[in-house]
Amino acid sequence: MKYEQAILLAEGIITEDSLNRLQEIHRKNGYAIVSACRNEFSKNENEYRTNQLKEIIQNSPFSFKKVLGGFIETKKDGTKQEVKEASFIIYNYDKNGNVVEKDKLFKFALQICKKFNQDSILYSEKGDKPRYYTKQ
Repeated sequence: MKYEQAILLAEGIITEDSLNRLQEIHRKNGYAIVSACRNEFSKNENEYRTNQLKEIIQNSPFSFKKVLGGFIETKKDGTKQEVKEASFIIYNYDKNGNVVEKDKLFKFALQICKKFNQDSILYSEKGDKPRYYTKQ
């Protein structure tokens, strides 16, 4: 398996097939993917910010998993660079497995986006395809 085809979780590796199964399960009630990392910060600063974000999510009603996210960034000179960063999938379930009120997860994810000065979040509403949303 290629590194690019896997998302690394704290408990192990999810393959593309198992990720698709997870997405189907969680697409039913929605999820958000967020990060606290910024490319202009050092590794230590991003680790600190990631730990802050983890604490915020742990104190929320939502269940979550830490993952290694990635995207292609276009630099000012037009070149493209692959970026990998610590991220979190936040599920629209509480820690007891109950579905959370519809807009709570979306609002929570946007608060994170603003707090950590992120460009966007990936959010999937109940039964819908995931979409990127900016902090506005």
